[in-house]
Parts: sequence; structure tokens; C-alpha cells
Amino acid sequence: MWIVGAVALALFAIFRAGLLVASRRYLASVAAGDICRCFLVGLRYDGFAVGCMLLPLAAAVSLAPDLAFGKAWFRRAVTVYAAGAITLILVVEIVGAYFFMQFGARLNWLALEHLGHFGEIAAFIGQNYPVWIVPLAAAGAFIAMYFLLRRIFWSGPRPSGPIWPRPVLAAVLIACSVLFARGSLSHHRLRFGPAYFSGNNTISQLTLNNVFTFVEAYRSLLDDRTDLGEEYPMPEMARAWRLVGDMLRQDGDAALHVPGNPMWRRTRTSRPRRDYNVVVIVMEGMAGRLVGALGHRRGQTPNLDRLARQSLFFQRMYAVGDRTTRGLVGTLCGHPDLYGR
Repeated sequence: MWIVGAVALALFAIFRAGLLVASRRYLASVAAGDICRCFLVGLRYDGFAVGCMLLPLAAAVSLAPDLAFGKAWFRRAVTVYAAGAITLILVVEIVGAYFFMQFGARLNWLALEHLGHFGEIAAFIGQNYPVWIVPLAAAGAFIAMYFLLRRIFWSGPRPSGPIWPRPVLAAVLIACSVLFARGSLSHHRLRFGPAYFSGNNTISQLTLNNVFTFVEAYRSLLDDRTDLGEEYPMPEMARAWRLVGDMLRQDGDAALHVPGNPMWRRTRTSRPRRDYNVVVIVMEGMAGRLVGALGHRRGQTPNLDRLARQSLFFQRMYAVGDRTTRGLVGTLCGHPDLYGR
């Protein structure tokens, strides 16, 4: 059991170190102490995944009767589970590395949304990434780990001795697994807070663990389906409209009393009215690295580049988020992006 946990922790540390090296251009101003803290605090999040993985194994090896250890099916089941768990961690870390290089974050709610469009996303990934590495690595890792663990687990003598220590051992192993999965001795389980010890988002994201963030994203998705009215008392609709109207009202505003939209109002500025035709073109899904006018040598937008030279071109505008879909929030609603779901 401890061997499986140590291998899992080693895999997490290796991938974390690799992503730190791959992201070094974003870490120029990060102190060496924060890099070390990334690994130390990251152990808590890695422990969550290890604890969840070891809990069934701890129960099996500590509660099974002595006779079961001599049965081929029992040995095979324990070895298959341990090898499969390590292989799953390897696959998750490979997929998480691709995800991090694309989105700058651990597996999160965005990965869940992409699963809803699996065919389209799979085609895109297949065209841009060597996905054949994942099944080959998974198959090779499982076979290697199966034979290695079978040799380690079952090469020694069968357990013998009095039966009374077995419940104590079971209680200790299961308690340790649960403690690792909770990540905390307080009444609150492990949350995102400890990872944000640095102002550098790359360090914070790499401190987290893909299994932890993916599970938290799924929990958040389940919470989104609950009726918030049961948890948070809402005011009556008429009072809510009145409160919002009071917050938005400015000098010179006159309510239009339009049924269905109490927020409609006319603002009198005491200036003559001037009508303009304004056309807003939103190109969602278009990355800045395609635009030559933004300084990229391999620009693929000659017409936009020409318009930029002939127009008033803003070069110091700040995005409301790091994805093009987030830009729609700012463009259509004038609202800053909120991190996460």
C-alpha cells in the first residue's frame, strides 16, 4: 500500500516539476522559496488523490481474512486495482499537462464542459496533439506496473500470527487514507485557499492537483443544479426591481415604465441629440496571435491589419479574461470575468 502511494506522489511531483520548467517564462519574478512551497503545499493536494485511491486498497488488504491472501483471484484483484490506479494517475497527469499548456490551469469546469462536446473536441485534439501517446503510455504503464507490483506484493511469505492486530491495522490504514483525502485536521476539508500563497497564478495552479480540481469542478456542477432559493432567501421580485433601479438611477434619468423591463429609462443630458450608426463586430474564437497588427510576425489577418493602419487602433486595451469566450461577457454586458465557473 505504501509503495502505491509513494509511486503516485512521485508521479505528481515529476509532472509538477516538468510543468514548472515548461512555464519558466511566467516565473521570472517568482522567488525560489515560492517554488519550494509549491511542492510542499502541493503534497496536501496530491494527498487528496492518494487518499481516495488508497482507501479501497487499505480496506481490502487489512480486512481480508488470512485465507484470502493465498487465493489467486485475491492477489490478482489487488494487483490489478493497484496497477490500474497508478495507470489512471499517469493518464490524468498527461491529459492535465496538455490542458495546462493550453489553458494555464489544472483540469477544471472547462474540462467538464468540453466533455459535453466530446466528438468536436476529440477531433480538434487529434489534429493538434499526438494523442496516440496516451493509450500507448497507459497500456505500457499498466502492464509494467502489474508485473512489478505482483512481484513486490506476493514474493514474501503469507501473513501469519494472531488475528487481533488486524482490526487495529485496518483502523489505522483507513484513518490515514481518510485523513489524506480530507487534507486537514480541522472541521473544514481541504479547499483551494492554501494554493494561493503567491501572486503568481502559474505557481498557484501548479500547486493544485488535477484530481482535486476535477472533483471540485464536478461538485460545483452538482451545486449549480440545486435550488439556490432554498439556501439563500431572495426578496420579492417587485422589491428586487426597485432596489436595482435605485442603484442604477443617475441624475437626469426618467423611468419609461416598460412592462417586463423596469430598468428601461431615458437620460436627459441637456446636450443636443446626435445619432450615430455604430457596428460592433465580435469574432469569438479568434486568438490575438493570429493578428499581425498586434505584433505577431505570422499574422493571418491582412484585411484587419490594413484597417488597423487606417483607423484609430487601441494598443493598450486590457481583456476581461484569458479566453475569447470571456470577452463576450465584457463586450455584451460590461461585466468583468469571474475566475472559474
